[in-house]
Amino acid sequence: MTASIIWDVVVVGAGISGIITAQRLTRLGCAVLVVDKSRGLGGRLATRRVLDQRVDHGCRFLDDTANPELSPVPELIQAGVLQPWQPLVLRWQGLTLAPCADSQPCWVAPQGMTTVAKVLAQNLTIWRPWQVTQIRPQGLGWTIDGHTTADHTTVGHTTAEHQPSITARAVVLAIPAPQIVPLIQAATAQNSALQRFIAALADVLFDPVMTVMAGYPPSLDLASPLQAATPAGWMVYSQDHPTLAWAGLDSSKRVPVGDPVVVMHSTPSFAQAHLNAPNLDHAGQQLLASVAPQMGLGLTAPTWMQVHRWRYGLVRQPLGAKVLSTPDLPTLIGCGDWCRGKTVEAAIASGHDAAEQIMQALS
Repeated sequence: MTASIIWDVVVVGAGISGIITAQRLTRLGCAVLVVDKSRGLGGRLATRRVLDQRVDHGCRFLDDTANPELSPVPELIQAGVLQPWQPLVLRWQGLTLAPCADSQPCWVAPQGMTTVAKVLAQNLTIWRPWQVTQIRPQGLGWTIDGHTTADHTTVGHTTAEHQPSITARAVVLAIPAPQIVPLIQAATAQNSALQRFIAALADVLFDPVMTVMAGYPPSLDLASPLQAATPAGWMVYSQDHPTLAWAGLDSSKRVPVGDPVVVMHSTPSFAQAHLNAPNLDHAGQQLLASVAPQMGLGLTAPTWMQVHRWRYGLVRQPLGAKVLSTPDLPTLIGCGDWCRGKTVEAAIASGHDAAEQIMQALS
């Protein structure tokens, strides 16, 4: 590609919403470029490799019941990426763990949830890591300024691209709402429509989440309901625990099942209290200790532990619309879970909506 190429659409963000948008637009014949500041794909479809084990520390599983006609789950099952996960589901009630009668279908990737993003993005052109610094209107289109942040990988091309700017007929911002404002703030002074575009973002609120990943020996001693469910798997939901929102036996998703690996997601209040801590290990140990009396004292003695902070981990208050848009700027769209709700399914639906609106604008 040369600097003179004008793309039909540039999608900023290679999370699931951005990938879905780009995939649909590409299938409809658009020339689409995806850029992302990170090296990986999928956003919260995140998997780490620790020792010889894969660990999902973002999206836990997929559910195809919310929008079955839009869900990529059937396609991913056919590709051999997903398989059903049928763990014992428990809810934290007071000081006890109670079985949950109504559980949703869970689809997981034995090779890690990031595999979902990699498969869906196979035929897309993606520059990463490519950091967008500013987006501004130019003529009937847009200029996207930015730079590579390393010797980046180009998916879909064999040569690296180091352009300082990209031009496009349309732009989709598939990133967390708070990250949108800095990218277009400078251009709002000369464009009142851009001011209206970002004004709606003031109502979108996020909560942080702290994720603890912990590995254990095969002899891990758990409370009786959890012990009985191993190695088939278990997960625990909580609405009133001060530190824990969810926990699951992540290792039960793998084929073959390895040594026990437990993943825990904290409550927003716990994450907020430790969000800027220079060392997250203390927070991780604190979370493990807080649930050990009910879930098993063995949880306090992992053989290894890692902690990840998600600054924009959970949507507290969504936009309440399919996408972020304004009639005066039909070729600029924002999308993500924060538009419609809180889940990965909301992100997928918003990505489809963004693609539909962009196609209408370019027609």
